[in-house]
Amino acid sequence: MKALQYLSIFAISAMFVSCAKDPAPFEQLGSAVFIHASPGTGALQVTRDTITSAPFTLSSVGYGANSTYLGVPVGSRRFRVWQTTAPTTFIVDRTDNFNLKDMYTYVLYDTINPTTNRTPVLRLKDDLTPPATGRVHVRFLHLARNAPTVDVTLLRTSVTPNDSVTLTSRSFIGESPNPEALQAFTPIPGGLYTAKLKVPGTQNVITTFTVGTTANPILGAQRIVTLFATGTTRGTALALGNARHY
Repeated sequence: MKALQYLSIFAISAMFVSCAKDPAPFEQLGSAVFIHASPGTGALQVTRDTITSAPFTLSSVGYGANSTYLGVPVGSRRFRVWQTTAPTTFIVDRTDNFNLKDMYTYVLYDTINPTTNRTPVLRLKDDLTPPATGRVHVRFLHLARNAPTVDVTLLRTSVTPNDSVTLTSRSFIGESPNPEALQAFTPIPGGLYTAKLKVPGTQNVITTFTVGTTANPILGAQRIVTLFATGTTRGTALALGNARHY
C-alpha cells in the first residue's frame, strides 16, 4: 500500500466509469488518500457519500498504514469513517468540496475523544508534481501528542561521506492545525536515510529511526512521501510511519 502511483488513481477512475449505472461520458474526478495515525484505534473503513461498495469503500486500513488514492467526483462529498469492530459508530463524519483533479490526504490522528466519539482529522492538499531528477519530495507531520518538539535530521547513509537535511522545531500539530502550513513537501536528494529526532537547536538525539532499506528505499529518488511521528499515548510507543504518494 506504500506505492501510490498515478496509475492507481487512473485505474480507480476507470473502474468507477465502467461499473456505474448510466455513467456520465466525462466523469470529473479528484482523489483522496487516508492515513491512520490514531493510537489505540482499530483498523478503519471509509465510505464516500452513500456508496458502500468497492471501489468507494476502503477497508482494513491499520494503525500506522495508509490507503491508496480513492477516486472522488467533483463537488461536495461526505466522508464517514468507522472502526471495523464498531461499524455503526462513525469516528469521522465530514463534508468537503473537491474540484477537478484535486488531490488530498486525510490524516486521522490522536485518540478518539470519549465525549464526541470523534478523532481529529487533518486534510492536506497534495502537490504531486514529479520531483527533479535524483530528488525526493518529503514532508514531516508530528502526530504524537505527548512527544516533545523536535528537530528532524534526515541523515543520508547511501552516500560517502553522509550528508543530511534538518527540519527544525516540529511540534505536535494540535487539535486545530493550519493545513496550509503543513502540506508543503521539501525537495531533498533521494537515497537511504536515518531519521534522528533531536532536542531543538542541539545535537542531542532523542531517538533514531531507519527510513527504508536497499530493497525498499522509502525516500528513493523521484518519490513523494509523507513521514509522520505517532504514538506516546494509550500504550503505543513513539514510531515513525510513512505514506508514499508517488
